[in-house]
Amino acid sequence: MLAACAEGEPIDSDFNAVAKGHAGHGGSLAAGGSSMEGAGTDVTSSAGSAGAGGSSDSNPTSDAGSTSSDSGMAGGGAVFDGPPSTGIRVEYLSQQSNNIAITIKLTNDGTDMPPLSSLKVRYFMVDEIGLDPAAVKFYFTGWNSGTNAQPSFKDLTSTCSATVAKLMPAKPMADSYLEMGTSDGQLLSSKDTVEFQIGLQGVQEDPTNDYSYQAGTARAVNPHVVVLQGGNAIAGTPP
Repeated sequence: MLAACAEGEPIDSDFNAVAKGHAGHGGSLAAGGSSMEGAGTDVTSSAGSAGAGGSSDSNPTSDAGSTSSDSGMAGGGAVFDGPPSTGIRVEYLSQQSNNIAITIKLTNDGTDMPPLSSLKVRYFMVDEIGLDPAAVKFYFTGWNSGTNAQPSFKDLTSTCSATVAKLMPAKPMADSYLEMGTSDGQLLSSKDTVEFQIGLQGVQEDPTNDYSYQAGTARAVNPHVVVLQGGNAIAGTPP
């Protein structure tokens, strides 16, 4: 899809400034969207594994890429024995209005320390094209320490996976959702951040009628992007 977006603005990222020597991982979406400077990972996932509530396959390139159906509140990553985490702030940036090409940053403003594998991020959308999760590309995902403790950075791109599921029943501006996450168990401690940069390859999907779309030229809090942990929405407001 990004191949059809040669005129779109590139996605910005703080990682160029704060990854302490890892700037090569967090570049901008290349013109045309066919590549990004740094490691990128094409991912699919087993049918509905994250969308239906299970944890994602630890292999981010498993064979099946079909979608499933979901009421919208099941799911939320690997099993987590602790109480629902609090204080997760969600920021979002989309500089393209003709395709899904976004950055989502989670910051832990609380005192809980959830493993990243227990969290799933949901982007609610109107799916006009029957989006195949195989078209979802993680250009970059990285964790940063909020205290600069060593190690202060971790590249998670190869551990990420995505699913697409139908929302049942459909809601205004949301008949489906794209769910993303990582199988890495790195803790998101107080003030730590994790940032996902994703886009679509080979297809084009209009984001402007999506519940989770938010226009803007700078990253900003987006209450329509939801973070799930178990069956709990711990950040954002579902449709």
